[in-house]
Amino acid sequence: EGAGSPNPFLVFESELESTDANIELQARVSVTTSGDFGGDAVTLLPDRNLTITTRNSAADGAGSLNLTGSTDGANLEFKTQGTGTMTIQGSTDGGAVGNVIVGKLTTAGGTIGLVTNNGTITVNNNIATDGGFNAGAVTVIGPLSLGANVSIDTDAAGADANININQTLNGAQTLTLTAGGGDVNFSGIIGGTTPPTGL
Repeated sequence: EGAGSPNPFLVFESELESTDANIELQARVSVTTSGDFGGDAVTLLPDRNLTITTRNSAADGAGSLNLTGSTDGANLEFKTQGTGTMTIQGSTDGGAVGNVIVGKLTTAGGTIGLVTNNGTITVNNNIATDGGFNAGAVTVIGPLSLGANVSIDTDAAGADANININQTLNGAQTLTLTAGGGDVNFSGIIGGTTPPTGL
């Protein structure tokens, strides 16, 4: 978005998949997906990181970072290869709500971070970092809501990694956590509002 009132701009799947550099998308209010993605996936080039953020200052106002808005819905997979990591963060400023809504997220061993400084994080599909020999950690910082039955997998053939849920967890769905030799760490109340049906 440009200066002044929000000025939406489009980033195409082909640009994300052909850019041989780390990709960082920043918006003041909202990010969403639309249309139909080839193969229901956005796959970055090897060893490239993906960072998507919204600022959501008090002046910007509330918004969301929604990776499930396309016709593929929660089945749209965002995927990095090699050492590529993934960071999805709403409300970096914290002045207004910036909810995070994601579907399927996959790396080949790179870390995945889901963060909001003001809002909620809703996960609607599986998250995995075990696509390579070693896994990367999955860290969720912000109130986590299960929008579907979800698995988080950091159990790889080589080194496993931790799963860190750093605030509350709610949602009447099942959450399957597979960390192998890694740790599963919770730092907030589980099911204080809507208990998971399985954990």
